[in-house]
Amino acid sequence: ENIFEAGAIGMGALFMARGLGALIGPLLARRLVGEEPQRMVGTIGAAFLLTGGFYVLFGATPTLAWAALALFMATMASNVLWVFSSTLLQISVPDAYRGRVFAAMYTLVRFCLLISMAAGGFLSDGFHWLFEVAFDNEIRVGDSVLALPGVRGALWLGALLILMAGVLAALSLRSRQGEGRRAPQAATSREDAS
Repeated sequence: ENIFEAGAIGMGALFMARGLGALIGPLLARRLVGEEPQRMVGTIGAAFLLTGGFYVLFGATPTLAWAALALFMATMASNVLWVFSSTLLQISVPDAYRGRVFAAMYTLVRFCLLISMAAGGFLSDGFHWLFEVAFDNEIRVGDSVLALPGVRGALWLGALLILMAGVLAALSLRSRQGEGRRAPQAATSREDAS
């Protein structure tokens, strides 16, 4: 609300961009990539990198319209990542273990959300102090001014972590392909689990 000085309408526009990205991203990716596990695995690495990249842009945009577009694209990519990884887990985990694996995954995801929400406020305050000391909370390039509230720094740090995870995922997937491993295959029976 404070960064773009758009109030509740600006917040609504950003929430709408997230909602549309969450809806359109997985549907579009399924149409483009299909349901072949190997292609889905390859798409996950790209989705990590796109998510992080668009969050960097979201944190740097000076206007609400550009921010909504960057958030829309970031959410499209992050939801492709979420849907494809969940689908691949369903395909590859044997029936006997699927419930436990998904329970553990959702617990880990919720724990990470809790940590990020708790740390986000502290990081935002810390970056606000840092940007105030180093840049007087703004960067000027010619006639352009980019406000630097602490929340931008926290967002950039989060985007950097997503980008690093994307690089690690891409390297991991590339090494798997180099070893000749195949994409996950469906576990068809309980005997496969033992």
